[in-house]
Amino acid sequence: LHIKALSLKINSLEAEKALLITRNDELESRLIQLGQNLSIASVIASSATVTPCTVESVSNLVSSGSAFKPVHTQTMMQRLNNGRQSAAEALRWPVLENVAAAYGHQYNENLVNNMQIELDIAREECSLVQEKIVKMGCINSELEHQLINAKESLEKAEMRARQAEEQVGEFCRNCSRQEEYQKSLQSEFLVKYSAIEREVNDLKEELALKNEQLNARMIENNKRNEEMRQWRFAMDEMETVHMEIKMLEKQVVLQI
Repeated sequence: LHIKALSLKINSLEAEKALLITRNDELESRLIQLGQNLSIASVIASSATVTPCTVESVSNLVSSGSAFKPVHTQTMMQRLNNGRQSAAEALRWPVLENVAAAYGHQYNENLVNNMQIELDIAREECSLVQEKIVKMGCINSELEHQLINAKESLEKAEMRARQAEEQVGEFCRNCSRQEEYQKSLQSEFLVKYSAIEREVNDLKEELALKNEQLNARMIENNKRNEEMRQWRFAMDEMETVHMEIKMLEKQVVLQI
């Protein structure tokens, strides 16, 4: 967005600069032709003999506004030559000549002053336009430099984005491989777990059978122990009786 904004601003400045350059060219052309008009008006104003035709020519020039517009030098020179040719005819009109001379001198002096003012204004405007063109050129150069930096930053950012995308892709591939490996391990574990679970169940069944057998043997052993206890008790009884018999025998022997 920043690059687009800079590009739009540069294009806008370029368009404005082109308009200013066109305006500058127009002003320079205007300065040249105003200078030519001023020179012609000065020649007319400084002429010793001013005829009614000359006054009328200058008056028409001013009233039509052409004295303050760009005109060709050839046209102004043609008007000056016409005025000078009319001067010869004006010799036959001394009274009109004196009136025209007085009127024309003042009128042409005002014309020269007005044209000089317009020339100064045009020069000042031309100077301002040229100064603005220079400033716009500096601004445009700075914006182009910023645009170059922004493009370089964008290229670096795009490069980092591509690298990050490649890293993400590699990470995703690693995750996929790791997931497949985990699935493989899980499947293998499930197979082993199922086998071990079957073995455990078999061992549990075998243990239960062994417990039953052990319980049966324990019951049988308890019976045997009881029988042994009773047998020992009987043996003790028999020994006691045997001892009594021996004692009786001794008594009998002693009595005899």
